[in-house]
Amino acid sequence: EESAEEGPGAGQLTAHPTWIVDPLDGTANFVHGLPQVTVSIGLAVGGAPVLGVVYHPPSGEMFTAVKSRGAFLNDQPIHVSGCAGVAAAAIATELAYDRTEAGIACMLRRLGNTLGAGVQAPRILGSTALGLAYVAAGRLDAFYFGPPCGPKAWDVTAGRVLVEEAGGRVTRLDGGAHDLFGEEVVATAGGALHEELVACVKPED
Repeated sequence: EESAEEGPGAGQLTAHPTWIVDPLDGTANFVHGLPQVTVSIGLAVGGAPVLGVVYHPPSGEMFTAVKSRGAFLNDQPIHVSGCAGVAAAAIATELAYDRTEAGIACMLRRLGNTLGAGVQAPRILGSTALGLAYVAAGRLDAFYFGPPCGPKAWDVTAGRVLVEEAGGRVTRLDGGAHDLFGEEVVATAGGALHEELVACVKPED
């Protein structure tokens, strides 16, 4: 996962259908025998994600979504939660591998801001794809992750389709249009919750 090489054209998508796959999201969890590991399969057409599958082998749960056709968990429809704000939310993030002073400060600033906003249940799963799938299923109310060493396209493509098809919203940390190759993501149930979380995690001016 984290050591995957980016081939020619990395960071770009053509109009041709492109599979974006992570065969093991949650590599460190797997190494340590933790069950938060997934297979993430996304399909982009015309440069936009249109299909997502996130499979969690330990539970047998399969999250699937196709653009304009809804999101499902083991063939049952799923939807994001109705959470209206950070103070009532379960919000997950990831801590990147950057251990520089600047990197640690950046991660702690975002985490500290969400704690200061009164987040009810902060969580770290160790798998971006699983975090996004859980937002789609309403188990988590939001998920965010960004630089340094933020999520790669293979971490977020499938999950983005899941969240959007489940009625949620996916953007950059500053609330702008999401870029699969931007190494950042905010995914929420939408509404005021999204705006509050963006205010907590957006880059400093």
